[in-house]
Amino acid sequence: FASLSISFLSWRVWRFNITPALYPDRVKELPYWIPILGHTLSFFLNAPAVVDAGIRMTRHSQEPFTIQLLGVKNYFITSPPDITAAFRNLTTLSFHRFLDFFVCCFGVLKSDVSALNNVMIHLDRSKPETIAYPASGLNMKDFIHWIYKRQLAVDKTEELWDIFFPAVMETSSWPNLCARKDAVATANSVGLPLRGLLESTLTIPITKMLFGTKLLVIQPNLPTHIQGFIDGLWTLVYQYPKWIIPGVARDHEASMLALEQFMDEELAIHENGASDASWLVRTLVQGQTAGGLERRSNAALLSVIFLAALANVHATSYWLLCYILFDTSLKTAIQKEIAPAFNNGVMDATFVTENCPLLDASFREVLRLHITSNTVRYIEAPTRVQDKLLEPGNQIMIPLRQLGHSENIWGANHDTFDPMRFVRNKTLASHTAYRPFGGGAWLCPGKKYAARQVLNYVAYLLYIYEIEVPLLRGKSQLFPRTKHETLAFGVSVPKTGMDPIVKMR
Repeated sequence: FASLSISFLSWRVWRFNITPALYPDRVKELPYWIPILGHTLSFFLNAPAVVDAGIRMTRHSQEPFTIQLLGVKNYFITSPPDITAAFRNLTTLSFHRFLDFFVCCFGVLKSDVSALNNVMIHLDRSKPETIAYPASGLNMKDFIHWIYKRQLAVDKTEELWDIFFPAVMETSSWPNLCARKDAVATANSVGLPLRGLLESTLTIPITKMLFGTKLLVIQPNLPTHIQGFIDGLWTLVYQYPKWIIPGVARDHEASMLALEQFMDEELAIHENGASDASWLVRTLVQGQTAGGLERRSNAALLSVIFLAALANVHATSYWLLCYILFDTSLKTAIQKEIAPAFNNGVMDATFVTENCPLLDASFREVLRLHITSNTVRYIEAPTRVQDKLLEPGNQIMIPLRQLGHSENIWGANHDTFDPMRFVRNKTLASHTAYRPFGGGAWLCPGKKYAARQVLNYVAYLLYIYEIEVPLLRGKSQLFPRTKHETLAFGVSVPKTGMDPIVKMR
């Protein structure tokens, strides 16, 4: 035992004290006690706390540091100039290899991954919907990215909006809210859990916007299943066994089965043009068919598009409503601000998006506070960051949560919701430390449309209903706490059991 202890101590001194002195250009590593395992377990349990420990180790100098996870070095960079350089680096850093891993978490079969990178998709350029399609074609992965950007271009977002917002109006109607199983309705008010409200009035419209009416006919409970899938996505990324996460596994499987059947039926009606799905989904189905992927892989790729459109819009709307409803003065100010957007019950969506600075600033502050994901780049060749050398075969991770909480940028109150910071200093919205939508070639193409959805959805609810957070059993409800200890798809989700009940009149 004594011999083992001496050997172990010698290894640790060599690894974390002597080696850094001998090789000053190597990135400093957050010390750990168990070789190979490194910080894997603690990162599992509370990833942000481990990253914060790395930042403290560097004395907040913003130099890169390394966290060991299952034998793989993960280089964390927190300096805004370094992050900008990483996003622009398309030579030695790659996003594609991480995407291969990520889509497999959604259910793409490993046997189909090579097809995503190698199979070339060619569309019929004589059809109007293929305008600007590259003549040489694209591989499957770039094809999906291309159609996503194309749908979210200026000339195609209106197609989505013309489905989305009428569906919001329909699902937000008084009879539909009162008909929910979790609603407590009286003659002039209805009580609902906030997430239940969003499930009806936001998840369903986004589903119809993408997939038309068919998917909800195939699986009427899809909004519940897809939300459970989103909340538990991090467990799939960490590849938890299904028996540990039965609820997430059930929601994932129900979503996949519905999407498989949807694609079968979509293919059957594709030739006669009877589909009411979005151009994005129709074109994706066409391309996936040409790619020859397995049925489950096709469904998984559809789910990636689904979650990209839903997850962060849903979570951002949730937190924005929470901050507004728990702050009466903020709610009053925003209701006054949005009032000119409505004329005889008709909403001017452009006014809400462009002329409501407090609502917009609140939206931006929610993103700053609640983004918890890490952006990843794979290191293909030796790369220098500051005076440090990053070794190939490992990953760069950009912790977006820590980027939004840098005290020297956001001030001593960086942990506090303060929308006025974006009103007082309008340059913060374009600051290199504010990157809720990522950056570089993979900057989210839907960021403007997502902002339009969230701002107008929240404005519409606040205009047509008087909404409040009532007392429950004579006590004030607690503001929901965030699941910061677990990773999210982008914007964090609330802790289980902390969803507030809202009263609507």
